[in-house]
Amino acid sequence: MKVLVFTFLLLAVTSLEAAVVKREAPNPMFGYDEISKAFTSLTDMLTSGTQDLVQKIQAQDLGTQAQTYFEKTQQQMEPLKTEFNKILENLVKMAKGLGQ
Repeated sequence: MKVLVFTFLLLAVTSLEAAVVKREAPNPMFGYDEISKAFTSLTDMLTSGTQDLVQKIQAQDLGTQAQTYFEKTQQQMEPLKTEFNKILENLVKMAKGLGQ
């Protein structure tokens, strides 16, 4: 008996929900659409500005990394440069000695 009553109640509620017509209520706030569009535009602008800023920071960071790499390479090449200059001086001295 309870199952029959429950089934009948369920069918009644379901049919009532189907009969209800949803109506769109007018917007209570004047200018709501304009404000919404302004916030959407502001959000888009902030998003693109933030992305541009991140890209600039990354580019600057890459420049800094390149500069650091260049300086380290220069420091590592300094002993090689000194050794190469010594070898060239010895070659010049030997060439002068052979030419006399």
